[in-house]
Amino acid sequence: MFRVEHVYPGAVIARVHCASDFCGIGAPPVVDATIPASLGDVDLTASLTIEYRTTPGDGPLVDTKIDPPNGPLDRMAPGLLAVRAGPKTVTTLTWVRHGIDPSLGTFGFQWQLETYQLDRPFTVVVTEAVLVIEATPV
Repeated sequence: MFRVEHVYPGAVIARVHCASDFCGIGAPPVVDATIPASLGDVDLTASLTIEYRTTPGDGPLVDTKIDPPNGPLDRMAPGLLAVRAGPKTVTTLTWVRHGIDPSLGTFGFQWQLETYQLDRPFTVVVTEAVLVIEATPV
């Protein structure tokens, strides 16, 4: 078993603000992990705990992607997950990727906020975040 825990520093880790014709994507820096090749093929789990707030009625979608050394950047399963709206909310989300060969080198992990609501302005702000990457031999 291999585990990396990354606590994001700062008061605002990610922010999405949408207006009537534009919506940004909030993405903090990539977290790199070099998994010991001695583990052989592994299943990867990415667990993200975030504290966030939203404008009333708006919940974002959250996504985590893996960037293998030989590319390309790819979504981990199950893909986009919806979180509920709230003035101050904490949630933990989990994604997986099966059968990864750690001998390829260092892998990058990135999560981001997304939304497709463009009918009115709204904002989502993440104020605390912890990303945990675990590799379990297959």
